[in-house]
Amino acid sequence: MQAKGQSALEFLNTYSFVFIIIAIALAVLVVIAVVPRSTIPSQCTFYSGFSCSDSGFSVNSIGSGSIIYVLALDQVPGTMNITSFNAVVSSVRSTSGSCSVQTNGIVQQGSRVFCTAALPLLPNLGGTYLGAFSIKANYCPPGSTGASIGCPGPSTYLFVGSTTVQAAASVPTFTTTTTSTTTSTSTTSTTTI
Repeated sequence: MQAKGQSALEFLNTYSFVFIIIAIALAVLVVIAVVPRSTIPSQCTFYSGFSCSDSGFSVNSIGSGSIIYVLALDQVPGTMNITSFNAVVSSVRSTSGSCSVQTNGIVQQGSRVFCTAALPLLPNLGGTYLGAFSIKANYCPPGSTGASIGCPGPSTYLFVGSTTVQAAASVPTFTTTTTSTTTSTSTTSTTTI
C-alpha cells in the first residue's frame, strides 16, 4: 500500500508542472474568449500633413452600410481647399465622402477637419476593422490670394492615413473646441459634431 502512495506522489511531483501549464493555457483562452473587444482603443494615423485626433466606424442610419469618421488637425502651413475624402475598409471602397471645415472647404494650419465616408459594407458590431483613407486638397502657399477663390490650380496634394477601428451601432460623438482671443476678450466655443 505504501508503494502505491509513494508512486502516486512521485507521479504528481514529476508531472505537476504539466498540469500547471495546461491550467494557465486554459485560463488565457477563457480570458481571450470572454473579455469584450471594446477594450481595444481605435488607432488613427496620417502619414503627413495632418494629425489624426480620433476615428470611428459605425452602421449608417438606415442600417444598409457603414460610415467611417476621421477627426484631424491640419498641420500644413498655408491654406488648402479640401476637394475630396475617400476611404477603404476591409477592401471595400467608399461610395462618397466629404470633409467639414470652418469656411467653404478652406482650411488653414491649426484648423480641425471632420471627414466622413459612406461604404457599402455592413460591419459586425464590435468587430475590429482596418482602413485606409485620403484627403485630396489644392494647396495655396502662405501669403497667396488664392484662398478667396478656392485655391484653384494644379497644386493638388493627397494626404493619406490609416486606422484600426471597431464597428459601433451608432455614430460616435466627436467634440471640437475652438478658441479665439482678441486684445480685450477671450471666447471659447464647443461644438459637438
